Amino acid sequence: MSRYHGYQRGRGYRQGGYRGEYHRGGGTGCMFCTGVDELNESHSRRECPQFRQLKSVISRVPYVSQSLKTNDAQGFAAAGFLIIKRVDSSVEFLLAREFRNGVDGLNFLGGKRVRSSETALDVATNKFNIETGGQMRKSVLRQMKEPPLVQWSPHTKYALFLFEVTDEFDCDIDARCAGLQFQGVKRLEWVTRENLFSNVFRRNEFHEFAEETVEQMQSRNCDLLNHLEEVFDAAKTPIVKDIMMRQLQNTTLMFTRR
Repeated sequence: MSRYHGYQRGRGYRQGGYRGEYHRGGGTGCMFCTGVDELNESHSRRECPQFRQLKSVISRVPYVSQSLKTNDAQGFAAAGFLIIKRVDSSVEFLLAREFRNGVDGLNFLGGKRVRSSETALDVATNKFNIETGGQMRKSVLRQMKEPPLVQWSPHTKYALFLFEVTDEFDCDIDARCAGLQFQGVKRLEWVTRENLFSNVFRRNEFHEFAEETVEQMQSRNCDLLNHLEEVFDAAKTPIVKDIMMRQLQNTTLMFTRR
């Protein structure tokens, strides 16, 4: 059972979120369903009938796939990117160090869906570009529009796209962003897979939302961390299913191709 509902509820807020944060205007909807600005909203996104309907039919089990299922593409609440690079025989992950809700911790590069017209990739790439100060090359941003893998996390309704960088210039994005702060991001950090496996590290260094998503990446239903390289390489080939079954036949990784 999820420890909280919704996207990025701050530590210490009661379940269901803080209910006093929305201005009640005389509008006929919210930014999500009608595009009206916040001051003219008649209800919040959380209370939006359209958004509630979309969320009611999402997948209830985490999975890794080449694309989101249709119901999840319609009902996602937030999206982001987990950038990876290979280092020797392992991998490292690019995360953002943020000060949020009184907590200094690591989070994914991404953000909340604001309008119903936004796709998960739109949200993920736009937020990534903003939070990295536009320091990633445009050619790479175009490639990120077709990421090989996405992880679906039902508790947070989060679509986490995985993308690998190999060029040394792209791998040094943390250094290029040093000293820059965008939308609460203090700095970028490369984190090892060993740290992601560590319960103590996750508990001490991650924001609660990101901690739960990483835990799902190594759950029985979605054993991604242990087999990331195999899954990533297989997803780039035209015979994905056959490779996956041969390489991962003894795991419970859920992998679908659409």
